[in-house]
Amino acid sequence: MSERRTPWKLSFWIAAVLVGLGAFFFWIHGWSRHQHALTSLTWTTQRVEDLTIEAPFTFQPVPDILEKLPPDLRAAVATWVNHEGVLAPDRLRAQVSHVTYHEGVALDLDGAVEGAISNAAAALGDRDPKHTATPVQISGLEARRVGYTSPRRRNRIYTDTLFIHRGQELWQVQTFVNAEALRPAAARILDSALLAPPAEPATSATLDAPDRVAPPP
Repeated sequence: MSERRTPWKLSFWIAAVLVGLGAFFFWIHGWSRHQHALTSLTWTTQRVEDLTIEAPFTFQPVPDILEKLPPDLRAAVATWVNHEGVLAPDRLRAQVSHVTYHEGVALDLDGAVEGAISNAAAALGDRDPKHTATPVQISGLEARRVGYTSPRRRNRIYTDTLFIHRGQELWQVQTFVNAEALRPAAARILDSALLAPPAEPATSATLDAPDRVAPPP
């Protein structure tokens, strides 16, 4: 009989899948070729669903990865939308993830952080990962800003992530770079992140109401 996963493990595993994939992508491409700072970048402000973010590339939607989740975790997720921006595969990479859970599923930001770091570290062969997690607010919402650096001196990877909690939604903004000189660009991406309030759904009363005409003077 399979173990029933507690609610916090849902966000743990979902965050772990996403950040682990990003770290693994860096691992298979290597880091050694571009260890200098990125210069002459053209930065633009973009809208990724409700998220406004600044980046030196354009975020593009990526294929649905819900199939990578175990069935019981997949059943807890209503939608999972991902976007990715890449300056070069082994230089600067960023991901935006937006997961909406079904009503009744409890979310835990700290559980999401632990899952993300554990999986990223496993992809990089780090058996004793160390990370920083700072409570912050993004657009008035509870969030965590997390930093992790792989311990190896050669082929080092720097991962910085924003986890933002809004109702039944978990947003993640992740950056991956391969050199200390590239970290200011990653920090600028995270610093720029703002989350707009969700759009108010139209009510039936609003839809059915006739247009009002101002009375004559």
